[in-house]
Amino acid sequence: MARNYLNGVPATTLAADVAALTGTDTWTVADGTGYPAVPFAAKCQSEVVEVTAKSGTNNVTWTVTRAFDGTAGVAHAS
Repeated sequence: MARNYLNGVPATTLAADVAALTGTDTWTVADGTGYPAVPFAAKCQSEVVEVTAKSGTNNVTWTVTRAFDGTAGVAHAS
């Protein structure tokens, strides 16, 4: 069954490039307001991540589990 990620949630961008990897990582996003309570799945290009924690002003710091839901942990440009 296909999943629909971020339906009705505002888009944001990465504040810095992220390297290709799997496991737990910390991402800084431009604006993290309007997202649901953790945990939730988010899609960045072809990769799905599970956001397991949010912190900082406007929830801009996300702790994510990379390569979630069978996707590959690929590099992303900000």
